[in-house]
Amino acid sequence: MNNLRFKTKALVIALAVMAGAMASQAGEQANKTSAGAYVPQRGDYTFRTEVHATPDDEGCPISDIIITHYTDALGRTDTLMSSALPLDTTMWRGMGDILERDLNFDGVADLEICLGPMNAQGNFVYDGFLWDRNGHKFVRIENYSDIFNPEPVENVNGVRQGISGWFELDGEEETTTHEWRDGKLVPVFKKTETADNEF
Repeated sequence: MNNLRFKTKALVIALAVMAGAMASQAGEQANKTSAGAYVPQRGDYTFRTEVHATPDDEGCPISDIIITHYTDALGRTDTLMSSALPLDTTMWRGMGDILERDLNFDGVADLEICLGPMNAQGNFVYDGFLWDRNGHKFVRIENYSDIFNPEPVENVNGVRQGISGWFELDGEEETTTHEWRDGKLVPVFKKTETADNEF
């Protein structure tokens, strides 16, 4: 009888060990499945840029390509490519600077990559990328670099939601406003006047 009880107890322990091992394997598989189904969210990303330059005839490094690396929570990295303004990187600054702010008023931070200044007055231009909630990726904004010194605005110049810009050259200042329509920026306002350079 005692021998039977011992064998029964040993069998129960063995079954428990097997069940525990199976549960552990199932848990590991579930984690793998969960990791495999990971969908990156906007807040998961970190960013860095590289400004590549090509020497001109005099050996000065002229910026040409900006590569933006963005890395998710699992350490996976993808890239965005931008064409920099052709400027001497030893004299000009700003190329590759990153701005994260909501450009299309959907409550999620989008991405701007500075391409450089057009002249000594500044007049910075940027590549713009919207965060696509459904595709879980960044999508380039068409013709965003046509807007100088872009700023998200609401209820300005008859525009409910859009991007304003300004450009100064030779004593004149141009202001523009683009409106978001069906996911695209449409120019709706433009004004040129004498710049006020008094401080």
